[in-house]
Amino acid sequence: TPFSFRGGLAEFVEALAAALPNEVRLEHRVTSLENYSALENYSGAWRVGTETPGGAQRFEADRLILAVPAPAAAAMLEGEVPAAARELVEIPYPDVALVYVALPNDKLPRPLDGFGFLVPAAEKSPILGAIWASCVFPHRAPDGRALLTVFLGGRTQPGVLDASDDELTERALAGLAAGFGAPIAADQVWLERISGAIPQYVRGHRDRVARATAATRAVGIELAGNHLSGVSVEQAYQSGWDAGADGRLG
Repeated sequence: TPFSFRGGLAEFVEALAAALPNEVRLEHRVTSLENYSALENYSGAWRVGTETPGGAQRFEADRLILAVPAPAAAAMLEGEVPAAARELVEIPYPDVALVYVALPNDKLPRPLDGFGFLVPAAEKSPILGAIWASCVFPHRAPDGRALLTVFLGGRTQPGVLDASDDELTERALAGLAAGFGAPIAADQVWLERISGAIPQYVRGHRDRVARATAATRAVGIELAGNHLSGVSVEQAYQSGWDAGADGRLG
């Protein structure tokens, strides 16, 4: 069942941060990972280099969780765990464009009464699908108005980010018209372009993740994120929970 928060999914992240007020460090960009476990008289197995607003800082840790997208994890691991980096860098992240379409309810070809629709690639549609955002999440639009979220791009529509705003809007409205069986008289449209949007589970993904996880776990690093075993928020959250479970991270 789809879910969200009135102020967006940022509320979920902010609640987690508030529960760990002394542990969360913002605006710290990791620049290096160094394995020091082989050195004698060293208090931590890993040294983490970061760039911060106050300058470069280093932290020591016995074990790590990398809860970042696969390309970022691969870049961090390239020097110390190249076997894992080689696997993670092979996980594709195609680009996606979102077109948000708003209009009065009485201008809809028919009432919204579900989740939306996805379009099989065989249909050769200009869009990937659409979500009836104001139907799934009623607080997303004022009373009497509808909000639709249209998805374009993905693996089957490469180059989507190169299209103009007008072209993306035209494609979105054409895809909606095909889905409704009638034109859409939108009075407001917004666009968003996302580079590297959603990880794709291509052939061999499960084995690829298993090899990467084995390589990192051997040196005290756990992986977490939606590129492992599920792209939903719930599955990503579960991967983080699992990364710290079973005593592997204390």
